[in-house]
Amino acid sequence: MLSTKDSEGNVHSSAEIHRELMEYIMEYDKLHHASPPCWLGNQEYLDAKSCSSMVFSFTTTEDRDKFIALRLIWVFNQHCMITKYDNHPHIFTC
Repeated sequence: MLSTKDSEGNVHSSAEIHRELMEYIMEYDKLHHASPPCWLGNQEYLDAKSCSSMVFSFTTTEDRDKFIALRLIWVFNQHCMITKYDNHPHIFTC
């Protein structure tokens, strides 16, 4: 989970998160991304919440595993945990 907002309450863009990781996390700049990181939620959700998950997509399983192996990182002075995302179908009761 990452903080969605800065100290003034503005939602961080995924590009800002990516730049922060490029600058402060060693080896992150060597990973090959299949697509830019994105928030796991729409703008309305991000505006309402203070934390959300991000999705990172890599071109190789090796790069994905290197990123997951970091486990704990600091982003904008906040401790964040990296885990593998498992997509599960949503089940709604009638």
